[in-house]
Amino acid sequence: MELSLGRFLLEVPDAWVSVPAEVAGRDDVLVFDISPETAHQGHEVVHPTVALRHFTEPADGNVASASFREAFLGGQEVVEGFLLLSYEAFFTGRGLPGRRHHVIGWEEALAWHSVRWYVGSGAEIVELTLTAEAGADLEIWGGQCDRMIRNVVCQGAPEPASNICWPEVPADVRAQDSWEVVTEQGLNPPWLESLQAGYEAVQGQDPWSAWAAEPSPEQRRVLEQELPILSGVGARSGQGFRVEMCLDGRGGAVVVVVPEGDGDGTNVRRGVRTVPVSLVVPVLLTWAGLRADWLRDEVMEAPGDVAPTEMAELWRGRWGADGVGSEASADWWRWWNQEGEVVAEWVQPLHRAPLAVFRDESRCVGVPVMPGVLYSVLQATVQEIAGSPQK
Repeated sequence: MELSLGRFLLEVPDAWVSVPAEVAGRDDVLVFDISPETAHQGHEVVHPTVALRHFTEPADGNVASASFREAFLGGQEVVEGFLLLSYEAFFTGRGLPGRRHHVIGWEEALAWHSVRWYVGSGAEIVELTLTAEAGADLEIWGGQCDRMIRNVVCQGAPEPASNICWPEVPADVRAQDSWEVVTEQGLNPPWLESLQAGYEAVQGQDPWSAWAAEPSPEQRRVLEQELPILSGVGARSGQGFRVEMCLDGRGGAVVVVVPEGDGDGTNVRRGVRTVPVSLVVPVLLTWAGLRADWLRDEVMEAPGDVAPTEMAELWRGRWGADGVGSEASADWWRWWNQEGEVVAEWVQPLHRAPLAVFRDESRCVGVPVMPGVLYSVLQATVQEIAGSPQK
């Protein structure tokens, strides 16, 4: 069926079931159950839904300002935690500018994925939000939503657009540079929103607020008797840490982080907490400071035996040539499973996307990735050992 939202026209599948406004909780959003057989079974499950909204940005605003605000809106004041897995720019087939971001959020033992698309014509915006759990359904519905939003029609706009026109990012959220940033369609934008500014806006919460300094007797028993399902070493804001997580046998995981080396005195502490297995990866990655940023057209190389702490000096490529910081300005992490196999490694320079690290005997290669790639690898490792469905 065809749906009209302001100037925008979308084709919505007939199988989607409209949720009454009093049930959805908002009267300015259209909500659809996209899997009716699972609808309204209780708050302990995530109902797969799609929400559609039309709104107008304030003066000088556009799809860039709308997407930036909504990616970080509320942050940890709205839910217990959230992790931004990706943030991307694209154009529809009719030349309308768009943004897409993917967030995993959690509250108590419940985790959900929120994938949002924004398409704009000037200050008029249409938003599509898919909320679901992880797994095959998220990919299937995500593909369906992606096709639908890319076929949106804006009445009164040229069809197709004769020239691609990037939205001018408002100055207060604009990144300092956009060099070598490449979008999914191979286009180089003249300006972009600063994701770093978004992170700075939601950094009010103490990263240690939910961590105890010493384990409880039960946590100590788990750490002493159980093999870690995932272990890691790394550095956050210049401070080194060693991390281990062990299953407690009751659906939870005990995580302990121990500082290593000398730090600046502000982050040098031991921390331990128990979280549901379904949340352990996003909780840990949030604590570790993993951040999304724009992907740049760059590949880094270093000797195969380079240590993570030496990478800033030994990388060769655009990073090394342009002198992006030193060891102290780059976070890095290396993770391995119960068999001692390295399952993920990355380096994250200040104000840049993480570089996934791949090694062989002769060289070490770093490729920019969105956090969602690293999240998926670690999540699969934990879930394989835990033997529970992915969340």
